[in-house]
Amino acid sequence: MRYLLSSGHISEESLGLYACGDLHSSRVPVVERHLAECHVCRAQLEEIRMLITALKAYGQPVRSRPAVFCG
Repeated sequence: MRYLLSSGHISEESLGLYACGDLHSSRVPVVERHLAECHVCRAQLEEIRMLITALKAYGQPVRSRPAVFCG
């Protein structure tokens, strides 16, 4: 899995894993440094977190693998 895209942004899959707490610990610092500087990825992460919250509210199973969502 590539966690950094050629554009320099974090991949959606990696952001999903990060939101779930399932991103490999060696990649977390890189993602957090990028998020501190990139409003695009922060906005995308917020959308993922809102989706996770909505799925949980409706009692939908939420998991990080194979989907990108967690429970």
